Amino acid sequence: MDAYSVYTFTLLFVGSMAQPTQVGLTGPGAPVTEGTDPAITLTCTLNSPAMFELSFPLQYVSTSTTENGFDHPDINARSCIVAPGNTVGTVIIPLIDDVVIDAPAGGESLTVSITDTRGLFTPMGAGMTTVTVLDDGDNVPLLITPRDLLHSAKELAMAATDSFAAVTLDFIDACGDLAPLEEDITVSVTKVNSALDTATAGTDFTDVTMWPIAYTAGMTETSALMTVRALNDNDIENMETVSFVLGDMTAAVAGSITAVGSPAFQVQFGDDDRTELIAIQDMTPLSRRSKADVTIWAVSSEPGGGGWDIADSTLGHSLVDVKRKVRTINTRSALQLTIPRPKKNSKRRINEFTFTRTQSFGPNAYERTVRSYLSSTSHGEGRAPIETDVNSIITVYPDAQPCSTLDQAYCITVRCTGLNRRQLRWSFIPVDGSNSDETLLRRYNGMTRIPITGCDRAGLYIVGRQDRREIGWVDFVRVIQAVCPRGMYDLGGTCTSSNVGSCLNQGILDQTLNVCTCTPGFTGTHCQLEQAPGTFGSNNQFQVRDYFRGNLNGKCITFSYPDTFGATCAAGFQGKDCCDQCKRGCNFGANCAQTCHCIDSMCDPFSGRCANGCASGYNGFNCQ
Repeated sequence: MDAYSVYTFTLLFVGSMAQPTQVGLTGPGAPVTEGTDPAITLTCTLNSPAMFELSFPLQYVSTSTTENGFDHPDINARSCIVAPGNTVGTVIIPLIDDVVIDAPAGGESLTVSITDTRGLFTPMGAGMTTVTVLDDGDNVPLLITPRDLLHSAKELAMAATDSFAAVTLDFIDACGDLAPLEEDITVSVTKVNSALDTATAGTDFTDVTMWPIAYTAGMTETSALMTVRALNDNDIENMETVSFVLGDMTAAVAGSITAVGSPAFQVQFGDDDRTELIAIQDMTPLSRRSKADVTIWAVSSEPGGGGWDIADSTLGHSLVDVKRKVRTINTRSALQLTIPRPKKNSKRRINEFTFTRTQSFGPNAYERTVRSYLSSTSHGEGRAPIETDVNSIITVYPDAQPCSTLDQAYCITVRCTGLNRRQLRWSFIPVDGSNSDETLLRRYNGMTRIPITGCDRAGLYIVGRQDRREIGWVDFVRVIQAVCPRGMYDLGGTCTSSNVGSCLNQGILDQTLNVCTCTPGFTGTHCQLEQAPGTFGSNNQFQVRDYFRGNLNGKCITFSYPDTFGATCAAGFQGKDCCDQCKRGCNFGANCAQTCHCIDSMCDPFSGRCANGCASGYNGFNCQ
């Protein structure tokens, strides 16, 4: 046989083979598991042997729940190849072992179709296959957990602004470590109407028109932040809560990221409003000619009700003689004491009434105590034979020095009328109300000016004529011993610099709460705002007229606050009985202790406001 004959035979043999016209695609018959199975094997099948090498591109079907390029390499960049003379070919799709927990209940699905760009082949069957990809059991699952459930005060440091409760939603692995996201996700948070919650939407926090709220976290992030806006009010409240629940992830390919433990969590709101406790006393019945009983009110900013604790010293009327009545005034609790008027020549010289109210809940849990004093010193009939020159209270700070010609702050000076000063006798009653100590101040007997220093104990410094104990022949000054130097407060037993700043208009830093206690007539974080005459309390919540009918401006009323403040007159008044009005154009404020700086004499005796402007070098609403 010649060469030509052989060539012809070969062509006839090949030409007798059937040309393939269909192609199909199949996958493994069972689910594959990432981390355990390294790859997915797909098989393409022809209806007859290939005459030459054939390549069929693969295509990622969008209905898949695996993420193309993250759970496996890009499917669209791969092809199934069939060698000449074969009817099948295979393609290997590696699995990427990630840290995302991928639909653990049923796994994820990967659907791949096979194509022929030449248009010579028709699909065999569906022309596509679906593979189930399970998450590996030893994989590190990605979890979500809420953390940093902050106690968000409704005001921060008594500021007049709202604040936010922040909750960080962490994405963590099974070891509790933060794990970065490998894809964008959206967290669904829904408010739960729990019967156990005490916070009220629209009152304690800002509600939204429609729940849930979506919080989105991007790839590589380890947390999402949600905030709830707390609303500021002036009510004394317990720690309040509102409940939320985490929803499923909404990303199409993310699967379900579960919550650690229960998906429900709470946001807590701590209350910044402090229990105010103020004792107010009408001084007018203390005149010797008055037949009226003495009334002292202890008022609280808490809602009305009981919870009062009261004690008195043994130097005056006992509680047996005193009528007590718990009242509710404008929804707030008050305790009214009615005390028989001191009789002429009475040797019951001084009463100390101690009022205590406890706020036992929330981050501001503390006990507040205020002391009010009733003295038989003459008022309203001219000058008494013995009278001190201060308004019954001196606060001594740890850095205090003995009084001198340069320092008048810590001295007591006694005025004597028709009395030889050698007859003056000093005695001391400790702050705990125990028995009088006649020896501590003996060295000052016969002196009309004595020093008050940090070396002496806090308490009542009493001066009188030894053989005359009746009305007018005795007076006293209460000395308060501050715990910390000025500008500092007591933080767990350590004196710490305050961040409050200056307390204006004679306000004093409360060394327990680290807030300014303002004199009646002023309010605000720094006591920088004026109150209407007859108004007192940090939030302008009290009116003198509600307790003493007809008194519109606080005349003849003393106001006692918890230490380290003590007692004071209302703005616009001064004197032992707080009945003398400030001299117009000269002084203003509580005890008339502030100086007017107006361009003329038109200075308001209550606030110091200048009707026609400030003098040169001064500014502000009251020209200070």
